[in-house]
Amino acid sequence: MASRPHQRRLGALLVPVLLLGAPAAAQTDDPVSGRTTDRGVEITVERVTPGRRVTTADVTGANGTRRANCSLFPWFFEPGTTKGGFPPTPAHRRFLVSCDREVLGTTWVGPSDALAPEAARAVDVAAIAERVLRDIPVGDVTIGRRPQQRALTGVPLYAWVEGHDGRPIVETVSELGVTVDVRVTLAGVRWDFGDGTPPLDAGLGEAWPQRSSVHHVYEASTPHALPARLTATITFAAGYRVDGGPWLSLAPLTRSATAPQHVDEVQAVRGR
Repeated sequence: MASRPHQRRLGALLVPVLLLGAPAAAQTDDPVSGRTTDRGVEITVERVTPGRRVTTADVTGANGTRRANCSLFPWFFEPGTTKGGFPPTPAHRRFLVSCDREVLGTTWVGPSDALAPEAARAVDVAAIAERVLRDIPVGDVTIGRRPQQRALTGVPLYAWVEGHDGRPIVETVSELGVTVDVRVTLAGVRWDFGDGTPPLDAGLGEAWPQRSSVHHVYEASTPHALPARLTATITFAAGYRVDGGPWLSLAPLTRSATAPQHVDEVQAVRGR
């Protein structure tokens, strides 16, 4: 591989009993290799750090004797895309490699690789977080609106989400000898007013009697038996951490609420 500015090869010893976190934002697709030595499993990472000079002190320390504590954790990327790259075999899975709480790169790990035992434990811990995420109590969300029953053409309809106040939610479990915190935070709400207009990306809105920041004007009435379908799709950013380490990304969580919305047309009445 041709050398590039701010690039060097970094060595670290993988310690399987220590699971550390690292910021998921540093999702680089750099090559990582592993081999077994008399000291354990030694990994070599090649990375690029734009705008920063990497020195040997980043791994070895000032006296040249410190060994970085490293761990693996699954890299969650969008399913069905090539963002994670193509695995060498169907049995391989992409992992981020973190040493001393810093992501050094990514690697594919297969069942016969030297890093397989550590990778399996990382998958088990991540599975705990995913299970907690599936059951995390974000609330029984519904849609509030004003007018409540029938909207009028040309008159704003104000809407908001009920059942979730926008505050982060954290659930904690202790399993496999570690403590796992799972957190969801509101990322945004997409509102579809069911009349063919483009969806509105906004927040939760504000309950009446406030004039909600989420509002819409219908231009046409709806048939009596076929009301518009008002939908709020709420997206939560999700993450987990192990033993108080930094937060790691999980796949986003979504919840949705719908409500039928009748719309009447305003008709002018001419008096004599």
